[in-house]
Amino acid sequence: MSLVLRKVNIKLILGLLVILNFIDLMLTLVLFEKKLITEENPIMDVFISFNSLSFALAKLSLCYFGIYLLYKYRENSFSIYSSYCLVGVYLVILFRHIQIITCLL
Repeated sequence: MSLVLRKVNIKLILGLLVILNFIDLMLTLVLFEKKLITEENPIMDVFISFNSLSFALAKLSLCYFGIYLLYKYRENSFSIYSSYCLVGVYLVILFRHIQIITCLL
């Protein structure tokens, strides 16, 4: 894969991570407030138990810091592969949220 193509791909992938993270945040807050899910991440569970704003700030801060690090080290193949894996993880989480929502309909 050429260096130019890798840079374009990593920017698109990281942009997709930003979008998926925001969608996950919104769906998690809605489903949690309706008591349809629990937060499985023990660190984030502390924040969501406190209040929605602290959860949102912590999630956005931690995720965007991680995305910044992935971008900073975008020349490293581990960063590139990690970015693709994270998109996969967020897609699984998104599909799980959708599954829960469709069960309510």
